[in-house]
Amino acid sequence: RDGDFSCRPPRNLNDSELFLDMKELPPTKPIDQVTDNQMQVYAAMTLGVRMRVAPLINRIDSMRDYQEVMEVGAKLERFLDDINYIFPRHGILNDTQRSKQWRCRVILDMHVRRPLLALYRPLAMGVPEVPPQISRAYLRSSMVILKYLDELDPLLAHFQDIAEMYHQILKRDIIQAALSVCFYIQSAVRPNSEGLVLGQQALRMSPDSSDDFPSYTAENLVLWSPARLVNTVQKTLALLMNNISGSDTKDILCVAIVLETVKTADPKAHDIARELYGVLDTCLRASNLTREKLRMSLDHFHQPNDYMRSRASYGYPGSSGSANPAVSGPMGDIGGWILWEGWD
Repeated sequence: RDGDFSCRPPRNLNDSELFLDMKELPPTKPIDQVTDNQMQVYAAMTLGVRMRVAPLINRIDSMRDYQEVMEVGAKLERFLDDINYIFPRHGILNDTQRSKQWRCRVILDMHVRRPLLALYRPLAMGVPEVPPQISRAYLRSSMVILKYLDELDPLLAHFQDIAEMYHQILKRDIIQAALSVCFYIQSAVRPNSEGLVLGQQALRMSPDSSDDFPSYTAENLVLWSPARLVNTVQKTLALLMNNISGSDTKDILCVAIVLETVKTADPKAHDIARELYGVLDTCLRASNLTREKLRMSLDHFHQPNDYMRSRASYGYPGSSGSANPAVSGPMGDIGGWILWEGWD
């Protein structure tokens, strides 16, 4: 909170300008001048606005007026725009410098974009009467996260190292962004879905853009087509699978099944199951496993015992020691993938 700290903001200086017995600090350099401290200085400039986000989120459910949310969000968006000027994308010929500039820009961008997404998410994905600029900003930010790597040449010698760093540092953000984009895919491909209004607001290019193009319909003025949104999430899944580690499989399968159930207007259960098997096989190959090895390890882990035999069924086959086929109820078991009625 404001007033909880008394230290002054850092100055944009190089380490070489500081020495042990100095009496006064040198004057700060302009923020667009590269120094050893440039990133920290700009991050400190955004700190006050970022700190306003948490109290807003704590009371966002009881809000009836979103003016303060929009005010804080607009300031965060301006900070994001400024980052592109301080760390430009173009005009750098050296590959090493270009990669370093990219890392600085992404790290700063995420420090500002995370609170913006956290502030907008409850409204953009859950409030029908949310201001359209919030929905648009939330979708744009989600797409930015998924497309960070598109700025770099994949033929760079150290591109894979950068991709692994991107995956390790931003994995949680990447998965959340992919699921958020899926929400808007559903809105675009299913006109009768509950998220229609929210999704169509976010997909529009700008507020009242049809005023400038009266001969165009709203559908022709979308910022991203459904096909491009789907392609972006598919590329993200490929990245997650290529860099899989630990318990990533469950997260990857979660994104995969959500994408498969929203990318077409009439998804078929067997098509979804087939695609999920493909994703699972890719994950297993990346982990040096096969379905047989996985099944053997699961069978060993889930050996029945007296405790499990006494447990009640949780409503799907194999959830307990019961062999009663009636426990399947209104479900379909498609090759081992359990799908409930109303799963879509």
